[in-house]
Amino acid sequence: MSDHDERRRFQRIDFDAPTELRQGDRRWPLKLLDLSLKGLLVNRPEPWDADLTQDFDAIIHLDR
Repeated sequence: MSDHDERRRFQRIDFDAPTELRQGDRRWPLKLLDLSLKGLLVNRPEPWDADLTQDFDAIIHLDR
């Protein structure tokens, strides 16, 4: 096991499901790369006009 593996407290899981970010009335479909208990990793959608000072909701559609 490498030093990096020993320091990691949360394991990332590869995940493929339709996902979108929402912020108020704005929505961005995106590709979910993986997720962990600490967050998710996605590709940034284009165009990207989000307000980085505001919260986002991540919607992961598991039923498709």
